Amino acid sequence: MKILLINSVLGIGSTGRIVQSLYNFFKGEGHDVKVAYGRNRCEKVPEEDQFCFYNKLNVYSHALLSRCSDKAGLAYSKKATKKLIKFIDEFNPDVVNLHNLHGYYLNVPMLLKYLGQKNIKCVFTLHDSWLFTGHCACFYYKKCDGYQTGCKACKYKNVYPKSIAYNRAEKNLALKKELLDGIKNKSFICPSKWLKNFAEKSILAGEKIEVVYNAIDYDIFNPSAANYFDKRLLPKTKYILCVANYWTEEKGLYKVIELSKHLKEGLKIVMIGYLKNKSLLNDNIVYVEHTNDARELAFFYANAECFFNPTLEDNFPTVNLEALACGTPVILFKGCSGGEEIIDATNGVVINKNQFLNEVGSYSQDENRQERFFKIQEKCNARDFYNKYSLIFNS
Repeated sequence: MKILLINSVLGIGSTGRIVQSLYNFFKGEGHDVKVAYGRNRCEKVPEEDQFCFYNKLNVYSHALLSRCSDKAGLAYSKKATKKLIKFIDEFNPDVVNLHNLHGYYLNVPMLLKYLGQKNIKCVFTLHDSWLFTGHCACFYYKKCDGYQTGCKACKYKNVYPKSIAYNRAEKNLALKKELLDGIKNKSFICPSKWLKNFAEKSILAGEKIEVVYNAIDYDIFNPSAANYFDKRLLPKTKYILCVANYWTEEKGLYKVIELSKHLKEGLKIVMIGYLKNKSLLNDNIVYVEHTNDARELAFFYANAECFFNPTLEDNFPTVNLEALACGTPVILFKGCSGGEEIIDATNGVVINKNQFLNEVGSYSQDENRQERFFKIQEKCNARDFYNKYSLIFNS
């Protein structure tokens, strides 16, 4: 089978690592697999099996124009997308697995019209809600249900992908529906029941939507990761770990800052991820701006007292799985993916966002590290993940 995987990035971030793992598995099974992506060149996949159409000017101009027009993903990057379509034409895949289509790198109408006309089987993996809303990649935080009624009079054009001028949410949603209706051979994957519940109330109502829990690399993320590096690299005190790709209000930035001001003595926060306003940091926060080394990330997980994920909206975050696999208890807020990864009290706790200060500060590492690893490996195991993808690709 000839398989093409498409995503904004490859090998970095949660979606980039998921796409790379799918490439590794299907390539290992003897399939002809290619990966196309539009941001940040990756050396983790052989050059002959990847098509990177990254162009810095394209990404920045797409983002700038989208700020003015509210057409993120729907009007720009035509030249880059023409190159992608030419690549697809030459490869002639049996199935195309589409992941994040937003990110200022792709012209989605051009791509979906082409795939529909070619009648290529399309499997959409939804890592967020962008595909079935008129604007937002994340809407739950805002308690918005406009996506169910056409995204009329959208109130949130200022959230990612931000628009400072026009509001085209209603037209955008109508266009997405038209594009998806033009693809007859398609199915959808959600990494959580939580997201599937929203998708079934959207323009995707009536479509075939499967829940496939994400899996991670348990050879990297496991309790022994505590010994990957010299522990002198860690804070001299015990610490709570918080991780995000980009720290924003939706990711719980201000919850982390608030927590840092109420820590008991001998405890700090290690905060990993890009933060624009570094003036928010204080002496109780050890800041690590960026790491693309999965083993380094696992090292931080495995040595933490607990992993606090303060996100106010997320879809079955792989960071939670990674922390649990490293034997570290997870604390998260009610709502996001329903806490589906918190199997029982051994793994962690789902708390009310207004009562987090005492809950987070009281957790500490214990003897249940290996038990957490086995539990999350059983619930989100690679065998089921790849088998389900195989079945969907072949159906």
